[in-house]
Amino acid sequence: MKTWRVEDFDDHGNLRIRKGAWWALFLLAHPWWLVAVEMSIEKGEGRILPAIYPTAELLYAGLSCSAVVFLFLFVCPFRHTAPRLMAVSYVLVMLVCLLMLIRVCIELSQSAGTNEEELWLSLFFLTLGCMAEFWPDERNRETYYLGIQERGA
Repeated sequence: MKTWRVEDFDDHGNLRIRKGAWWALFLLAHPWWLVAVEMSIEKGEGRILPAIYPTAELLYAGLSCSAVVFLFLFVCPFRHTAPRLMAVSYVLVMLVCLLMLIRVCIELSQSAGTNEEELWLSLFFLTLGCMAEFWPDERNRETYYLGIQERGA
């Protein structure tokens, strides 16, 4: 167990979540904010959302997968009282990262040599960065699982 500094802990004695994790959560929720941006454009005729989610089924799948981010954001302030729920939401965020990475890899392989290749390559690296940020290293294990370990479960 690594020794952490006093600044690394919040008021409840939990390790603070990294700043990069907040950016990763924002990126993982991209279907939701892309829908909001597209709806704010006049007549809802934007170009970004149809490029990433060409069918309604893909959009609904993306929205439902990224809904886990909101569960994580809801549970995070209460993780000292609900450590199991925090661990479950953390695992779900990791699963969403993996699913989005698989989808982006499939789309990247299908768009090889086309104009959309740069879009899918950038989405691949952004999703890979999200996966790296939530990877269960020592800090993340202590941040999200320590409450379960301390209670002996």
